[in-house]
Amino acid sequence: MHIEIDFSKSVHENASLYFEKSKLAAKKRARVVGAMKEVRARADKEREKSVEKEKSKVVVRKRVKEWFEKFHWFHTSDNLLVIGGRDVESNEQVVKKHLEEGDLYFHADIHGASHCVLKTKNNQAPKKSVNEAAEFAAVFSKAWEQGIPVDVYSVLPNQVSKKAPSGEFVGKGAYIISGTRVWYKRVLPRFGVGVENVNGFARILSGPLNGLQSKNISCIEIVRGSHSKSDVAKQLHGLFSREFSSLSLDLDEIMSMLPNGLLGVKATGLKR
Repeated sequence: MHIEIDFSKSVHENASLYFEKSKLAAKKRARVVGAMKEVRARADKEREKSVEKEKSKVVVRKRVKEWFEKFHWFHTSDNLLVIGGRDVESNEQVVKKHLEEGDLYFHADIHGASHCVLKTKNNQAPKKSVNEAAEFAAVFSKAWEQGIPVDVYSVLPNQVSKKAPSGEFVGKGAYIISGTRVWYKRVLPRFGVGVENVNGFARILSGPLNGLQSKNISCIEIVRGSHSKSDVAKQLHGLFSREFSSLSLDLDEIMSMLPNGLLGVKATGLKR
C-alpha cells in the first residue's frame, strides 16, 4: 500500500485527511451496493413477471382449413362440393384452377354473380344437388341483394373459355359461355348458416337451407332484412356460442360465409 504524506501538515492533520477520504469511500461503496441490490431486485421482479406471463399463456389451437374454404362453398345434400368466387380474383381461380373436365359450371344470369362449380366426376349429379348448386349461384349474385328471383344456368367445362369474338377483350374474372345452356328459372333460394364440430373445432357452414338441414346440424335461416352483414354475424356468433359453449367460434369466419346486402335472421333450428 502506498500512502502519501503532506509534510506541510501535522501527523494528526494527515490522519484526519485519510479518515475523511475513507468515510467518503465507504459512502460511495454503500451507494453502489444499494444500487446493485435495487437492480437485482428489479431484475428478479421482471423474471417473476415473465414466468407468470408464460404460465398464464393459453395455447390456442386453430383448425386446419380445407383448400376450398378460401372460396364461397358448401356441400350439397348428396355431399358434393360446390365452390364459388368471392371477388374478381377468386372468380378467376375457380374456373382457371378448379373447373375440371367432369364438373358442372353454374352462373346466375345477372351482372355481378359468382362463378360456381359443382364438383362431379361425369358431368352429372342428383337433382337435389343440381338444384342446390343453382340456389347457391343465385345467393351469391346481385339478385339476392335485390331480393328478386333470377334465372341460373349450368354448362359443361368445355363451354367456358376466354376465347372472345374477334376484336373483343375478356377481362380478369370474366369468361365466355358457348353452346346450349341448362336453365333453372326464377330461382329464389332459402339460405342458412350452421355450425358443425370437426374434431373439437367449430366449422361454419352456409348454403341452401335444404342442404344444411339434410346434414342434421344446428342451423339458422338467413333472409334479406335491414341489418348489416357485420351485425348479423355478431348476432349469429352470440346464438351459436350459447349452443356450442365448448367450441371457439370465429366471428370473421361467420361473416365470410354470409352473402352481401342487408340481412336478417328469420328462424332458428338450434338443438338444445
